[in-house]
Amino acid sequence: MGAAVSVKRKSENSKQRGNDKNHSKNSLNKNFASPAKIKIRVPLREDKAVSLTLFNKNSPEFSNSELEHFSDRFGSVASTSAGAKIEELVLFPELAGNPFAGRVLYLNDGDRDGRLSYKEFEAALLMLRRANSKPHQADIAFRIFDIDEDGLVSAEDLFLSLRHVVGKDISDHIVHLMIAQAMKGEDYMKGLKPVAFQAIINMLGLSFPSF
Repeated sequence: MGAAVSVKRKSENSKQRGNDKNHSKNSLNKNFASPAKIKIRVPLREDKAVSLTLFNKNSPEFSNSELEHFSDRFGSVASTSAGAKIEELVLFPELAGNPFAGRVLYLNDGDRDGRLSYKEFEAALLMLRRANSKPHQADIAFRIFDIDEDGLVSAEDLFLSLRHVVGKDISDHIVHLMIAQAMKGEDYMKGLKPVAFQAIINMLGLSFPSF
């Protein structure tokens, strides 16, 4: 009887681990999900003016007109108290064509509640703007591809990212072959650290959309 109960518990634990793993994958894939459109317009948060001034001072990559434009766009979807939903921000025309926009917005969501404050939105914009800048490219690319944020880019991380980038024209099998050819030996089993990851990115010829 004791052995039967032990086997049953082992089976239930194994099933639960499987469910947890699937839930984790689904959560990770939400970074690249296509959101629904929004129709509501609400006032911008009160910290807009101060935040805009600081952002302009510290981020010469953006002109004043660009910053005003994005602040107005943010205000069109932001709640006065809770910020703006990622699924609404990623619909902005400037972001909609960027396959990494949703992921970058997610990375700047400090409390992971699916909403960004205005300052978090600014940080996301700056990250997107600097993605193809040599001094910042390696670090930004690594953060984007490290889906589970464990400090390593695993084969699964790379697959989830590339699967989204290459679109439906390339099969999962081809994507797996690309990864297997790029990641060999211990890298494939353990994952890539930043330097090794950058070499893979260079080999695959990946670049980020201009923003």
